[in-house]
Amino acid sequence: MYKTLELLLQDISLDTCFFVGEDEYSCSSIKQMLSPKTQIEVSGYPEVDVMNMSKPDNSVECLVADQVLEHVLNPFEAVNEIYRVLIPGGLAIVTTCLMNPVHYASNNDQARGHAEDYWRFTPNGLRLLFDKYTEILQCNGHGDFKFLHNCMAGYRDKIVDPGSSLEKLAVGDDGKTYLHVWIVARK
Repeated sequence: MYKTLELLLQDISLDTCFFVGEDEYSCSSIKQMLSPKTQIEVSGYPEVDVMNMSKPDNSVECLVADQVLEHVLNPFEAVNEIYRVLIPGGLAIVTTCLMNPVHYASNNDQARGHAEDYWRFTPNGLRLLFDKYTEILQCNGHGDFKFLHNCMAGYRDKIVDPGSSLEKLAVGDDGKTYLHVWIVARK
C-alpha cells in the first residue's frame, strides 16, 4: 500500500500537510514520501477527533488519516469533517484496514482494555464514503492471503527483515485478499 502511495505522491507538490495517525509511527512512512519542503503537522489519534477537528473551514491543504477510520464511531461524519477542513482542491489521503485482527487505537486504549475498533472498508466502501469529493486520484487495496494468514498467526507486529521470506509475503499482492485499503481524494 505505502509503495503505491509513494509513486502517486512523488508527482504531487504540497506546501503543508496535517497528519492524524494511530501514533507517530503510523505517520512516518507517508511523511517520508513528501518533499522535505512540505511543512508537516502531526497529531495522534484519538487526541485529535477526526469527527470534530478544531481546524477552521477550508484551512488544510492535505490531510492524512493513516489507520484511523476503523477507530471512529461515525466514519461518514469523519469524512465530512475532513472535507470541511480541506481547502478547495485539497487532498485527503486515508488508509485503513480491511482484514486485520481487532486492534487498539492507542496504547492508552490498550491499557484500559478498550479496543475501539469498529469498522472495515472495501475500496468500494471508501468510494461511497468519499462520493462528494470532486476527484478520486486513487482507491485500492493491497494484500495477500498467505501474509494475512501470518498476521492472524501472530506476526502482525513482527519486524520484517529486508530480503526475508516474510518480506516477500508482506509486499505480495494476490489482488483479492486486501489487508489494507486506501483512498486519495481531492475536494
